Amino acid sequence: SGRTFVDVGANSGYYSLTAMSHGAERVLAVEANPEMCRRLEFNAQASGFLDRIDVCQVALGDREGTADLLLLGGDQGSNRIARGAEVGERIAVPMKTLLSLLQEKNIERIDAMKIDVEGMEEAVLLPFFDEAPQSLWPTSMIIEYVQQNDWEIDLLAQLKKLGYASMGRTRSNELLRLRPAAKPST
Repeated sequence: SGRTFVDVGANSGYYSLTAMSHGAERVLAVEANPEMCRRLEFNAQASGFLDRIDVCQVALGDREGTADLLLLGGDQGSNRIARGAEVGERIAVPMKTLLSLLQEKNIERIDAMKIDVEGMEEAVLLPFFDEAPQSLWPTSMIIEYVQQNDWEIDLLAQLKKLGYASMGRTRSNELLRLRPAAKPST
């Protein structure tokens, strides 16, 4: 209880609602797709959590501005930021960096974060870890790695170099936990 959960690529809110039902004090649910934001807000309201889930309709990436969200048809969870000249319906969505959104929302600590942004995980996380103070780094993280072939670097290896340890893996997600910093000897 009293914890802050950040849900990047929140979709209709499964992880956000689960965090709330397990005692999270505050949830920042980030979702670029306007239709999924409407569903997320409905689910949060129907569950009685709308007052503690901050739904942000924005894409996260490595820059501020706008991006094209590629709508891939029936599977709303597979919509993603367009890469190049991909064919399909597109809508313009606002884009921010993770750090700028956290600062805008006055979040000073992240106890846990889930990130599932269809191959854009490195574009969101690498600038964040380069710029954010360590005090803002998530204690625990669930990261989807299904589309890791879209990453230019091995993001999971990079996170482990930063001090994260793998706590488990499913067929699509890895659970990481930030190792406690070594205490200086006196």
